[in-house]
Amino acid sequence: AHKRTERTIMSIDDTTPNNGPQVIIIGAGIVGLVLALALKKQVGIQRVEIYEKVAEFHEDVGAGMGLYPNGLRVIRDISPALLASLQK
Repeated sequence: AHKRTERTIMSIDDTTPNNGPQVIIIGAGIVGLVLALALKKQVGIQRVEIYEKVAEFHEDVGAGMGLYPNGLRVIRDISPALLASLQK
């Protein structure tokens, strides 16, 4: 059994003052990471923290991903650079 501890893996904070909403996302899969980018770029929320319970990928942690055209369009709209890196 793997030891599971909750840990912060990414914090998006552009050194803005601590006023305004803060968002905490549980899960650093593709949905959590894209949600963080979308909240920052589309909604203007600058204070986002992402928590993940596993420290590394291993055989009992999902690591596969499939994206359909509508998902790719959403990623393109959020970050063209992210889309380009995913297509490599």
